[in-house]
Amino acid sequence: MSFALLFSAFGYGLRHGFDWDHIAALTDISSVEKSKKRAFLLSSFYALGHAAVVMVLGVAIILADFTVPESVDTTLMYFIGFSLIALGVWVLTGIFFQGRNFRLKSRWMLIRDGLFKGLKRIRRTSSGRSINVEHSHGHEHERDFELHDHPHGAKVTDSSHRHVHKHELLLDNESISSPTAIGVGVLHGIGVETPTQIAIFVATTQATGKAGGLLILLFWVVGLIIANSAIALLSIGANDWLRTHTVFYRVLAAIIGIVSVIVGILVLIEKDGILPAF
Repeated sequence: MSFALLFSAFGYGLRHGFDWDHIAALTDISSVEKSKKRAFLLSSFYALGHAAVVMVLGVAIILADFTVPESVDTTLMYFIGFSLIALGVWVLTGIFFQGRNFRLKSRWMLIRDGLFKGLKRIRRTSSGRSINVEHSHGHEHERDFELHDHPHGAKVTDSSHRHVHKHELLLDNESISSPTAIGVGVLHGIGVETPTQIAIFVATTQATGKAGGLLILLFWVVGLIIANSAIALLSIGANDWLRTHTVFYRVLAAIIGIVSVIVGILVLIEKDGILPAF
């Protein structure tokens, strides 16, 4: 196996790691943590979650001698093309309508927000989005001791009554747990790009053998982790600067959106061969 092939696998993993979806997720994870050390740790958990999914799927398929039908690969490419265009358009329209308040969101964040909008009981407070959870409990009193204060509300009937409690559940939690960071990485790992990545590994395996395919997969994952780590470090260091330089942030987001649309169109018209061969 040539060094050039391994370098290409590393480069492809590196390029995938700098996908705007990853940038958005890692920026979101690092921006809500005050501790830079914890922010980098959570970003690392995200990268490991993503890499683990690709490794597990890749190893299983390579060892099973799986062959991807041409029709399936073509369908996946069209699906990826449309998704890239849709996500790019979302970025550009978001910049236009939201202005300085715009920020990049990854697909899992968009899905989360869509689910929140579907919940009728959600309301906005000074602390963020919240939902009221209500429950009650009952008990009895001796008849000589019926009168007492119920500051939280109660329904009294003879010697028994029920207390009704309301609790506010904050949805916009300003802290992210390690399992959550790993889960987000796993979700991205089973996203729309993964089937095409696996197809590439399978095709390479057919040309180089199982050992070669596994080695290429390993180099790809190393590139992915390095790229995600670089994004995390840059994001952590630039959080304060980006908050005060919103114009630069919007210009960067616009470039990402335009590139996403262009790549999506090239994929749909089957001209993606002119793109860098990573």
